[in-house]
Amino acid sequence: MNEQAIKTLLQARLAASPHGKEAAFISEMFIDDFSRRADLVMANGKLAAFEIKSEFDSLDRLDGQIKTYVRLFEQVTVVCAPKHIAGVQEKVPEEVGIWTLTQTNSFKIIRHAKYVRQKIQSIWLSFLPVDEIRILLSIHNMPKYGTKDLLLERAKLISTKDVREFTLNFLKYKRESRIEQRVSKRKQVNSIGKIDAFFSNDLYEPSINIKAIPRQIN
Repeated sequence: MNEQAIKTLLQARLAASPHGKEAAFISEMFIDDFSRRADLVMANGKLAAFEIKSEFDSLDRLDGQIKTYVRLFEQVTVVCAPKHIAGVQEKVPEEVGIWTLTQTNSFKIIRHAKYVRQKIQSIWLSFLPVDEIRILLSIHNMPKYGTKDLLLERAKLISTKDVREFTLNFLKYKRESRIEQRVSKRKQVNSIGKIDAFFSNDLYEPSINIKAIPRQIN
């Protein structure tokens, strides 16, 4: 079974669990300044990441991936094909959970992931786009002008608890609709651009070499 098929089963399993009810699931989430991409992230009362290693994958990048995930997320689990269990156990720290896929396409938990609450404000802030950081600052009656670096410095004065709550709320309720709006806007702009291009010289050039033939009058 390939990664996408495992991810579909995994999300369904998580969504049916007590922790997954009403959770937001983010597939292929770019993190750490776009240097990594988490296969599946679940945002609810905590932020959990799942890294999938199918039978077609190797474990070559797993060390670096897990090091990043443990730093950014509150709970990390590797979901792997049976042939990778021993290799994963050797590579990941004890706080990382390990699940495997059985022959009946169900999941067997080899080791539960430990929950380590994220206490660093800058980590939580790294999940927010600039306009959401401005909203966070505004809520706390702080100036919302300036460069991103300046905004981040101000936001670090807000308690970790408040930043964490705001970020989880954004990831759970606002991130997906924000992306949908941007995609819709991009499609609209592209559509208008194609219409404009059709009537521009790029796509539509009336021929200037055709001479009009006068109508003969009998």
